Amino acid sequence: MIEKLALDIAYLTRRRQEAITGIFDEQFISSASESELMHLVQSLRSGDAGKQIAFSHVVARYTEQLLAS
Repeated sequence: MIEKLALDIAYLTRRRQEAITGIFDEQFISSASESELMHLVQSLRSGDAGKQIAFSHVVARYTEQLLAS
């Protein structure tokens, strides 16, 4: 399905990576508490169209993976 929809093209891959690294640097990852990460996921998943960032669903999923590890 990813290939069929061309979601793996370099442009989208790069944009997703930029969205993640724009929020998560090494300092943030090492210092963020579990509650801060949970709040971030809730904010990203809230769907407030006026405040959404590009690829917020990708950043939320990455945050969930951090919480699971």
